[in-house]
Amino acid sequence: MPLLLLDVPCEPVPCPRPRVSKFGSYYPPRYRNWKKDFGSQVARIAPFVSGVDLPLQKTLSVSIEVYCTRPKTSKLDFPKPDIDNYVKGVLDACNKLIWTDDSQITQLQARKSWGSPARIVIQVS
Repeated sequence: MPLLLLDVPCEPVPCPRPRVSKFGSYYPPRYRNWKKDFGSQVARIAPFVSGVDLPLQKTLSVSIEVYCTRPKTSKLDFPKPDIDNYVKGVLDACNKLIWTDDSQITQLQARKSWGSPARIVIQVS
């Protein structure tokens, strides 16, 4: 039985490599904006679907399902970016909201596919 099951409506964005400049490293604005918006949705949804105190502070098992909108011209059977890039963004955005830190996660399962509507489903046990 999961502790928490979230179905967050959003278009998933993979975590890109950080950019480096003479002033330091940074992520592109598109990713930073997505992470902020996703975190806001999680913070708004989580208290209503959870019967536990958040953020969780114990070891966790997490399952993440990423559903991306299929482009009109794609012949691919699955979304192109690597699955670990999708997962990294989700885990980082949930820090201090669902769990204290994503280092608490001892087991991780992930899946990506085309889906309508676009969304991210997170199950925490």
